[in-house]
Amino acid sequence: MNPGAPMGPLARIASGGELSRLMLALKVVITRGSPAPTLVFDEVDSGIGGAVAAAVGERLQRLGESLQILVVTHSPQVAAKGTHHWRVAKQQGKDRTTTRVDELGPPEFKSNDRFAKPRSLKLTFPEEMYVYDVRAAKSQGKRKDLTLTLDPYEPAVFAVSPVAFPSLEVSVPIHLRPGESAHIGMSFARGSPAATHVFHLDVIDPAGKTAEPYSGNVIASQGHAAKLVPLAYNDPRGHWTVRVKDLLSGQVKTAAFDVD
Repeated sequence: MNPGAPMGPLARIASGGELSRLMLALKVVITRGSPAPTLVFDEVDSGIGGAVAAAVGERLQRLGESLQILVVTHSPQVAAKGTHHWRVAKQQGKDRTTTRVDELGPPEFKSNDRFAKPRSLKLTFPEEMYVYDVRAAKSQGKRKDLTLTLDPYEPAVFAVSPVAFPSLEVSVPIHLRPGESAHIGMSFARGSPAATHVFHLDVIDPAGKTAEPYSGNVIASQGHAAKLVPLAYNDPRGHWTVRVKDLLSGQVKTAAFDVD
């Protein structure tokens, strides 16, 4: 604090460097005795340099002796105190921007360039299994093996089950009045082999627009879930549609009710 200056909010009177060091001190104190094994510092060295940045780097280094410390930094003084280093960069492609992470290591270190091209992979199962492409929301049928091409930037997610997922069922009331609540039931025709499903629910108004406050993901333990949708008095009257998608098997089921 400057002599003769009045006290004020810390966010207004402290410099960027002072705020950075204060946040570092607070995190160190708060995490003492905490079970958290990892701390992340995002540009905690902002606004500082020289000997002060080196001192911050040394403090982070000592903290790393008992915890895993991840630091995002532009300061060479801070980076020099790390034991492992990665470079994070954005790459602009034809139709998308990707974020790339490369480990910076000795000359004998293998570059991540080997992952930057599509790779073919064949999966062999111990027996014939039902395979579902989760991202494409498509069943691959019952098969002993699966051949696929892995994109370097787009993950592939598959669900594999010894038995087929049963049919998805949705129940809704037939008629409702404005201000009443719609009880939406979501389940499978029989027991699911998965312990937990996630259903994505879209409630669509008579104009064909998704009512966002009534929509979203629903956790379905053992494949069963329900959601109560409280309609507003000023919601439009007419034919409403309920669309439910099981994110694991890709099944989609629709139902409808009228508000009048």
